[in-house]
Amino acid sequence: MTQDIVQEIRRLLVAFRSVQKRLFSIYAQKNRAMRTSNLEILNRSLVEENRCHIEFQNLMRVRKDLITRANPLAPGAKTLEELVELIGEEDRDELLGKVKILKTSTANLRSQSWGHWIIARRGFQHYSQILELIANSGKKSPTYERTNRHVHSGGAILDTSA
Repeated sequence: MTQDIVQEIRRLLVAFRSVQKRLFSIYAQKNRAMRTSNLEILNRSLVEENRCHIEFQNLMRVRKDLITRANPLAPGAKTLEELVELIGEEDRDELLGKVKILKTSTANLRSQSWGHWIIARRGFQHYSQILELIANSGKKSPTYERTNRHVHSGGAILDTSA
C-alpha cells in the first residue's frame, strides 16, 4: 500500500506542476496583453486562468482525499510534504525536491497574481476618476468639504443639475 500511495503522490505532484506551468504561460500572456492594452488576449487569458483554478481546486480535493487515505500509514500528516516525510523512504528526496519546486512556483504565481490585481485595481480607480470628472462637468470635486457647494439631483455618475 505504501508504494501505491507514493505513486499517487508522484502523479499528483506532476499534475500540480503541469497546472502551474500553464499558469506561468497564461500570466506571461496576460502581462503582454496589459502592456499593449490588448483586451481580446486579456479576456481569453482570463478564461484559461479560470480553467486552471478549477483544475487546482479539483487537485486539492484529490490531495485531501489522498492525505485522508494515507492517515493509517502517516498519522498526523496534514500536507503532502509531511506525508512524503513519513512514508516515502526511498523516494523521499525526489518527492521532497518536487514539493520544494511547487512551493517556490506557488510563491512566484502568487506574486504575479497580486501584481495583476494591483494593476486592475489602479485601472478601476483611474476609470472611476474619469467618470467622476464627467459627472462633475470636468471639475474635480474636493475630497473634504466643509459645505456642500454642489447640489446634486441625480446619481454619482450623472449630475442632472449640471
